[in-house]
Amino acid sequence: MNNILRNKTILLFDGYCNLCHSSVKFVMKHEKKQELYFTSLQSSVGLEILNYYKIDASKIDSLVLIEKIKPI
Repeated sequence: MNNILRNKTILLFDGYCNLCHSSVKFVMKHEKKQELYFTSLQSSVGLEILNYYKIDASKIDSLVLIEKIKPI
């Protein structure tokens, strides 16, 4: 797992979903502290995070919030 992402809160989203894209834009607009990191489920980083937590990427078609990535 990429050490840069440790202890970060990450919102993974379906990069092909218009609703997810709109949700991310809404969160970005209203997030005051700008502490969230965003990546698509289909990106290499997104897939690495899903694999790290043993989440089946084929079963996800929406948003996944990972709060403060820490070792399992």
